[in-house]
Amino acid sequence: MCVPPIVIGLLSAGLGFFQHQQMVAAQNEAIEIQNINQRAQFDRDKLQVEANRFREQQQFQSTELANETSEFLADRAFEKETQSINLQIAQAQEEAALKKREKKLETTRAKGEILATGKGGLNIVNLLADVDSQYGQFDWAVNRNLAFTGAIGDQDKRSTNIRRSSRLAQLNPYIERTYIDPVRPVDAPKIRSNTGLALLSAGLQGASAGMSWHTGMTNAGYNYSGGLFGRYTKP
Repeated sequence: MCVPPIVIGLLSAGLGFFQHQQMVAAQNEAIEIQNINQRAQFDRDKLQVEANRFREQQQFQSTELANETSEFLADRAFEKETQSINLQIAQAQEEAALKKREKKLETTRAKGEILATGKGGLNIVNLLADVDSQYGQFDWAVNRNLAFTGAIGDQDKRSTNIRRSSRLAQLNPYIERTYIDPVRPVDAPKIRSNTGLALLSAGLQGASAGMSWHTGMTNAGYNYSGGLFGRYTKP
């Protein structure tokens, strides 16, 4: 084969190898951009998850604090109301005891006055029995009133406990939502250029181009001589 087809073949082979290298570089650049975008998206998703978790933690702590405050106030109100009821019962008991003591002293003085007359007989016995009867009725009435006070106090305590339970029932615990960490992306592998195979392919392409050119020129009636192509005539 003459020189021009070889030159054309070499140029075609070089151009083919260059195009192959450029194609591999462009594909690898696209892969790198894709990997960078995936990593950036992963970082954004991770920050978003952390922000969501922080917001959930703040909401949880805020709700817990509000619930603890409400529970504390409910307990203090219950204690205060219970103490007030107990104080009323204690005052009623003390008042009843004082009344009984005064009535007892009054009964003792009355009996003393009856006995001081020095008289005897059935009349004295009846008078003493009447004094004891009056004291017994008074004592029963005082105890009955005290029992009513205790019963009312028990009802008030139950009402107080119901109010406390109602306040606590209104507390709603906050359930934190769970946010899963994003999956770290795996970088797509870059394309490795097989230089030997690329050179072989480019060489075959160049050889084919040179041979095609030479065949075309020959079929067109040109031949190479003295460094130039010229037409030749059949003898």
